[in-house]
Amino acid sequence: MKIYKLIWYLYTEDQLKESLITDKEVAEARYQELKKALYRGCWLSLSELVENEDHVLVEGEGLHYNDI
Repeated sequence: MKIYKLIWYLYTEDQLKESLITDKEVAEARYQELKKALYRGCWLSLSELVENEDHVLVEGEGLHYNDI
């Protein structure tokens, strides 16, 4: 099972937000929406979490990263 982790940093609010999404297409679409909506000083990352042999989610492939 793969889960997609979307993380973004809001500069003016000094907050880090995180969302876990199970569908890759939904995760990609949400990434693109956030990329358009965020403002200067923010950043955005989409990565893949994979389940290892101990059934623990670990960081997988980094799919996107963007400094805005």
